[in-house]
Amino acid sequence: MKKIKLYITLISVACVLVPLQATAKEDNNQLLASETGIDTVSVWSDRPQKLPYTVKSRVLSVGNIRLKDTYLSNIEYFGWNVGWESSFTGFLGTCIYWRSINMFTYGNTVNLPATSTMSYIGGEVSLGAGYNYRQNNLDLKIGGLPALAFGLKNNARNINNIQSVDASLNLWLDLEASYKIPVNRVKIAFTDHFQTSLLGGMFVPEFGALYYEYIFGSLDGSLHFSSFHNKVAFKNRLEFSLALKPLIIKVQYYINYQSWRANSLYFAHLQHNFGLGIVFLLENKTKLY
Repeated sequence: MKKIKLYITLISVACVLVPLQATAKEDNNQLLASETGIDTVSVWSDRPQKLPYTVKSRVLSVGNIRLKDTYLSNIEYFGWNVGWESSFTGFLGTCIYWRSINMFTYGNTVNLPATSTMSYIGGEVSLGAGYNYRQNNLDLKIGGLPALAFGLKNNARNINNIQSVDASLNLWLDLEASYKIPVNRVKIAFTDHFQTSLLGGMFVPEFGALYYEYIFGSLDGSLHFSSFHNKVAFKNRLEFSLALKPLIIKVQYYINYQSWRANSLYFAHLQHNFGLGIVFLLENKTKLY
């Protein structure tokens, strides 16, 4: 009988202490946020997000670019470029994510003998989804990202072929790994975001034909299926982020390499950029969810 009374007493004490401990922990988090000005729960939460939320990112970058377009010239061109990237990543619970990345690039290049220049305008719009795995401070994402891309080049010296336009519809394999580290009441994160093109379709010019002939005539020679045998493409973003209320500051190194063959033509694009951007984390607390 004494043992039963002892067990009942221990259980009663535990039922009182556990809620008090949870409340004290939550109060400590609120006190830490008030002292540092950083809400670690809302900026980067260690707990799985039960509500859908959206990550918005804006990055402005500058760097160098190399172009090869045998429709305009057999010589490689190189120079500078400026890029703008806007991305949205939404999470449905803790496992499924959707992502949209919109990019724009302007570049100005010169050939190796420095006898001609080539300007470049390019862009890409993508929307996809995938699976998100979260374990403590580690986030892993794998998914697919269909993307529509275009490129416009203008050669200042080529009289017969002044401009070149290419467009493609690609399916990117989307892989991302991110690890967060708490340092002195703030959090930093290291992220590697890798993409490679699996397959798609592309439009390319062809010698002896004008673009209006493609539009009003036959497209048999300009539309091509894209895969590893005629197109190699990958993108990689290395990012360092620092959480500050109510946003995150991000430094990015970005590489974009693409090369493809169609008909008797060869195209290549290599871009190295350093960027600075901001990230917003927004929780969706509507009754729809």
